[in-house]
Amino acid sequence: MRKFLWVMALPLSLLLAGGGVAAAQSNKGFPYNADERAVGPYTLEDPLCFTDGRPVRCKAGWKARRSEILSLFEREMYGRIPGPEPLHLQTLEDGIMSDGSLRRTVIRMRFRPDCSGPCIDWTVFAPEGHNGSLPVVLMLRFADGTTELCDPVQAVTSRGYALVCAFYNDISPDPARAELQDSLAFSGIFDLWPDSGTPDGPRALGAWALALMRGMDLIETLPGLDAGRVVLAGSSRLGKAALVAAAWDERFAVICLNQTGGGGVTLAKRYFGENVLSETSRFRHWFSPAYAKYAGCEASTMPFDQHLLVSCIAPRPLLVEGFDNPWFDTRGEFLCLKAASPVWRFLGAEGLPDVDWPDDYDTSAIGPVLGYVRRDQGHGIAAIDWTWLLDFADRALR
Repeated sequence: MRKFLWVMALPLSLLLAGGGVAAAQSNKGFPYNADERAVGPYTLEDPLCFTDGRPVRCKAGWKARRSEILSLFEREMYGRIPGPEPLHLQTLEDGIMSDGSLRRTVIRMRFRPDCSGPCIDWTVFAPEGHNGSLPVVLMLRFADGTTELCDPVQAVTSRGYALVCAFYNDISPDPARAELQDSLAFSGIFDLWPDSGTPDGPRALGAWALALMRGMDLIETLPGLDAGRVVLAGSSRLGKAALVAAAWDERFAVICLNQTGGGGVTLAKRYFGENVLSETSRFRHWFSPAYAKYAGCEASTMPFDQHLLVSCIAPRPLLVEGFDNPWFDTRGEFLCLKAASPVWRFLGAEGLPDVDWPDDYDTSAIGPVLGYVRRDQGHGIAAIDWTWLLDFADRALR
């Protein structure tokens, strides 16, 4: 089997012992490495080789390999990703906003014929008076939408896009307290699935990803929105969800992921920043219980890493945005894209530009189809992130 290999010089024992060049840092009681010199050796599986070692030789072969990868992640990391549900839509609000430039529409999505049970309320912001079908930015939001300032409405609509968004906690509550993660977390949309909360059943990241797929279903029903030009976006845990949705659902035309951290774009086998122990201990409702068995032995036992999941987005345009917090390992995001890039080239698209890890605000690693950029400042989608995202989307959608 062909594989990619990165080797760092110092053994992990130096890190954990607190001697030598680095001592383990801690985040909420979980130790992690923040020193590049203490990253141990690891090997990454070749996305263009099947698990049994056979090379992928054609596009039909890649389709089979892609299915194999998705099955692996469903079984070992994210749990079952549910299929589509029947949709029943009701418009709750529809009107022009106070300044006259935008139309705001709220649509309730239900899944049972009698309109009982779980629902998702989607808010659509669209420039008023536009001609033709608008491209769309689709995302889940952290704020509950009680104020319009909770959404990046101006950043998106001023560039000629509609914005379609929903509050993620309405889909699956996201409790921080561990004692609630095995109960409250599996309510909301989980009421649709008999295997909710079971080891092999759907988990929170899969539920949020499914909501984004159903958001795409909604866009396909709305006149004035172009379902062929949908930009899927998300930050932090909602960036992880957007990654899962993009990997499973090929309808999203452009994908832009912001600061996804562990369990997102960054490599798990690269012992730096967030790790499987902290992910599965602090957020056990996000992941399949099967994922926890790799805690502390990622590099030696995991038969996959995030570059395989990222490769399932190819050949569609993908931009990854990082920031300078060691916990989020933005260099690991860059290396993940490097390892997935051959799939874009195999499918006839341009891969990641052949540059070294760029400095903050250096856009040289943003290619026409696959791109990476990072910055300093805090966590979340900043104004410059929206500029990079929409510039990338403009080029890709042209």
